[in-house]
Amino acid sequence: MAEEREHVDRTVDDSGKITITRTRYVVGKSFKAGHDLCVGEAVAFGDRAKLGECFTASMELTFGDDLMAGEHVQAGYDNVFGDKVTLGDFDTFEGGNTVGDRVTFGPSTRVGFDTKIGNDSRIEEDAVILDGAEVGAFCHVGKGSVVDAGTVLPYGFTVPDYSVVTSRNVITVSA
Repeated sequence: MAEEREHVDRTVDDSGKITITRTRYVVGKSFKAGHDLCVGEAVAFGDRAKLGECFTASMELTFGDDLMAGEHVQAGYDNVFGDKVTLGDFDTFEGGNTVGDRVTFGPSTRVGFDTKIGNDSRIEEDAVILDGAEVGAFCHVGKGSVVDAGTVLPYGFTVPDYSVVTSRNVITVSA
């Protein structure tokens, strides 16, 4: 059963004016979060979510069941995450992204605006998915790779480590 929670934030500006902000969000069963949880309006966490320290969720976000999030994760507005998604430490998600079920992100990945990532995909450490890119189901994006804006990776596509993927080709850069 979902539970509505409220986050209260108190700030004082340079002139001494105090501002109190109340934000409501919804959590499912067995919700666990580290310290410094920062949540905006209209955020919903599914059942069994586990969040690391310093998790920041903007507004209008939906997380499915069994979310596992590392420390210092930032998720912008209007993102939708499926069930059993794992987010690594220091991951950043801009706005308007759709992430399928059972997707795993390594640490320090960056996902731009309006991307789509299919079910059962894996995005390795330090990978960057630029605005408007689409990663199909069962894809693997290697460590330190960049998927260019507007690129569509088909079902089961593998991007080698340290590669740049454009709509026309894959370029592997030797480390």
